[in-house]
Amino acid sequence: MSRAEEVVATESESGGEQTLIERAREGDLDAFDGLVRRYEDQVYSVAYRLVGNEDDAADVAQEVFLACFRHLKNYRGESKLSTWLYRITVNMAKNLWSRQKRQGRDLTQSLEANDDPEERAPIETIADHAPNPRRVAAGIEIAQVIERKLLEIEPEFREVIVLRFIEGLSYDAIAEVTQEPLGTIKSRIFRARRALKNKMQNYLREM
Repeated sequence: MSRAEEVVATESESGGEQTLIERAREGDLDAFDGLVRRYEDQVYSVAYRLVGNEDDAADVAQEVFLACFRHLKNYRGESKLSTWLYRITVNMAKNLWSRQKRQGRDLTQSLEANDDPEERAPIETIADHAPNPRRVAAGIEIAQVIERKLLEIEPEFREVIVLRFIEGLSYDAIAEVTQEPLGTIKSRIFRARRALKNKMQNYLREM
């Protein structure tokens, strides 16, 4: 077990995320690495679903934790650390979108050319104990289609769909993450669901 893993294990026993934060603020790199280990999967997962490919997601995740390291002293604990990291992740994804837009890249994209199932990350996993293999296969295929169609809607719609329906955040939490009024978030989620539904209907008509 590495030193960072020992730190996480020790602090987990005492319910000590706040202790990890305080130690990281004081320059304890093992404590900060412990925080990274706790949240790296969450950050990468959100980044991947926002930007749509592994390389960009890895870059965004790296930028998130660099920003976290630099600004942890400014984190006042008014929201959960996970919420703060969601906010940084969304902002870093927006920065990437801005750079891509300046370069003339289309911010809506399709992964339909990628036919390798190993390269896809379904929105939902199917339980191993599911009794019907055909239903399992159908469920996986639908999840993969939703995943691809998600990348074809506008980034601001993609953002709220990921936070609400994949990460399971409340409307209030999404408003906090995005720094948008609650009414704006409710309206955006409604329009985002409609946009994704239209993409799915078009797909079904083409089958």
